[in-house]
Amino acid sequence: MPFSPDLCLSVAVRRLDESQGHYAVWVLNAPFPGGYVHRDRHWPPSLSQTWRTWQEMFSTILVDLPSDDSLPPVSMPEPDGSLMNYSSRIMQQLGIELWQWLFDGSIKGSLDHSQGIALGLGKPLRVRLDIRDPLLIGLPWETMQSEPGMQAMSLGQQILFSRTTAAVDPLPQLPSEQSLKVLLVLGQDSYGQPGERAIAAPIPFSTRLKLEQDADALTRALERSTGARLHSQGFAPIASCSVDTLVQPTPKELVARLENHAYNVF
Repeated sequence: MPFSPDLCLSVAVRRLDESQGHYAVWVLNAPFPGGYVHRDRHWPPSLSQTWRTWQEMFSTILVDLPSDDSLPPVSMPEPDGSLMNYSSRIMQQLGIELWQWLFDGSIKGSLDHSQGIALGLGKPLRVRLDIRDPLLIGLPWETMQSEPGMQAMSLGQQILFSRTTAAVDPLPQLPSEQSLKVLLVLGQDSYGQPGERAIAAPIPFSTRLKLEQDADALTRALERSTGARLHSQGFAPIASCSVDTLVQPTPKELVARLENHAYNVF
């Protein structure tokens, strides 16, 4: 039977209505032709209840999920006096319920068949979950496990689990820089002999004059370099360059300039 060489099973989840917990689960990519299956799922109150209990223990923000109230809830594990044991049981129960909800019916059949192909080839299977409902992004899908005592899906060696989401806002359009902004700093340290403490002595006028001349020369060179550049197809304009100069600034002056201005090159 022909199969894809990348051995990847991609599963997408999307809510079909706003009021009830009615979802579509389908396979976007599979390593064999018959793996592209689809299944409608209702979000059960039991899973919402387990998710809320998990949030009350591990999160400061509670997010409720729409569910199908026609389905009966299930009982939650009772605290047995040990907070660590109770939290582990809640984590395990949520992982099992997420697995059972996602990998159900034909979706589980596609996963099993894909795992069989990967096992036969001696390679791991990549499982990618594409979450297209913002309310489901916060769920710890990495904790999914098929039954008690089994490893979480994200920890196994035979499955490489990852997830993504298409339910994000587009990135804002950032204004392009019209010029290259350069901060040019020139200075000269005044130190004593090796091993001696540094001496903060004033710079002689001739030294400062030379630093200012060097700064002017460097500024002209940088600004000239941003003219039209010749290449194989003619002249191509490149961004202009603006240069700010500081000669022997104090640390306070330098920090103030960097904090109050945005430079591309220092």
